[in-house]
Amino acid sequence: MKVVLTSWFNLLVMWSVSVAHGESDTIRLRVLSYNIHHGEGVDRKIDLDRIARIMGDVKSDILALQEADQRVSRNKREDQPTVLAVIESSAPHE
Repeated sequence: MKVVLTSWFNLLVMWSVSVAHGESDTIRLRVLSYNIHHGEGVDRKIDLDRIARIMGDVKSDILALQEADQRVSRNKREDQPTVLAVIESSAPHE
């Protein structure tokens, strides 16, 4: 089993696991764990479109978000996981 760990600005952690079953069968699973800091970037702007682009670029099979707000006053009571799911589902996929 091969595990690759990558970190991006201490916000993004991605694991890529490949498991070989026999000589030619390989299962690849990409897991993304992403602390979105309630959508705020290093520029201090809340930009869920930017977060969704990063999520899409990684092309993970499993996504785990941390610090995604739901109905919190600092983000106008927005449900960030739902907003990100809508943005991501409407984005063109390869």
